[in-house]
Amino acid sequence: MAQAAGMSRSAFAAEFRATLGTTPGAYLLAWRVSLAQALMRQGLQIQQISDQLGYASPAAFSRAFAQAVGASPRGWLKAQ
Repeated sequence: MAQAAGMSRSAFAAEFRATLGTTPGAYLLAWRVSLAQALMRQGLQIQQISDQLGYASPAAFSRAFAQAVGASPRGWLKAQ
């Protein structure tokens, strides 16, 4: 993203944070989690969701989801 904006990574990150109040990584994680929650509500499997969102594995997706939400994907879905 920094390259597309014609900025260094650090300058881009600083500008991003000043504008949106969060880091690019945190913003991307929140966006992915939001998409994952919608896909889980539609009945997609964890494997399908992790593939669609670009995670290396379902385990990597589950770890990131749990870190962001405080519950595993299955645990979150059961609570819904």
